[in-house]
Amino acid sequence: MIYSREDLSFQVLSVQKIRHADGYFKVKGRPFAAISIRLGGKSDFEVAGRQLSVNTGDILYIPADMPYEVESYGTEMIVAHLRDCNYCEPIAFRPQNPTLLRMLFSQLLDAFTEGKSANRMKSIIYSILDEMENDKRTAHGAKGFEACLAFMEAHFSESTLSVTDVAAAGFMSQSTLGRCFQERFGLSPKAYLCRLRMNKAVALLSGREASVKEIALACGFADEKFFSRAFKKKYGLPPSSLQKNYIG
Repeated sequence: MIYSREDLSFQVLSVQKIRHADGYFKVKGRPFAAISIRLGGKSDFEVAGRQLSVNTGDILYIPADMPYEVESYGTEMIVAHLRDCNYCEPIAFRPQNPTLLRMLFSQLLDAFTEGKSANRMKSIIYSILDEMENDKRTAHGAKGFEACLAFMEAHFSESTLSVTDVAAAGFMSQSTLGRCFQERFGLSPKAYLCRLRMNKAVALLSGREASVKEIALACGFADEKFFSRAFKKKYGLPPSSLQKNYIG
C-alpha cells in the first residue's frame, strides 16, 4: 500500500478544492498522480479493471498515466496532484475516523494556497500517509479484538482455555490483548474470563438442576474447591448457599 512504502517519492504539482460535475465520464490517463479526500458526495470508479466506490470521508489515489471511468454525484474534494510519483496501484481507502485526515488535507490546501515550501507540503502528505497507516492498523486491531472476544465467549467453559489461545484467535500478541481489555473493560483477560465463568455459574445455580461440582466443570473450573473459593471471594458466600437460597 502507498502509505507503507519506505521508498515513496513524489513532487507536489498542485492542490485544489473542487466540485466534480455530476454524471458519467471517461478520463484519459494524465501525466500526474492524484490523491484526494471526498468532502461530500459519491463516486464509482472503474480503474485498472477494478471497481472502486468512494464516499464522503474516503481517500482515493489514482496513479499517473492510468485512464479510468467514473460516475459521480454531488462530489466535492480536496485533491493533490503529484508529479513523478513512483506508486502505481489505484487505492480507495475508507478510514475509521476521517476527521484528522480532513484536517491534514485542509492544511495541505492552505500550504499550497499560501505558497509554502515544497518540503512543507510533502511533509503534510507524509503525515496523511502516516495517519492512513495508523488508521489501518487500528481497524485491524479492532477486528482482531472482536475475534478474541467471540472466541473467549464461545470457549470460556473449557478449563484448558488460556490467554495464549484467546490472543491467537485474533492474531494478536498477549500484551496487545491485555491493553485492549483494559481499554474496553478495565479488566485483564484473565479477570474478564473469570467474570464470564462466574456469570454462567450464577445462572446455573439458579436453575436448581445440577450439583456444585457439575456447575464448576460446566463453567470451566477444573477443580470444585477452587471454584467454591473463587465464588465465595466474589459473592461473599459459597455456591452451595446461593443454590439453597434459590431453592428455598
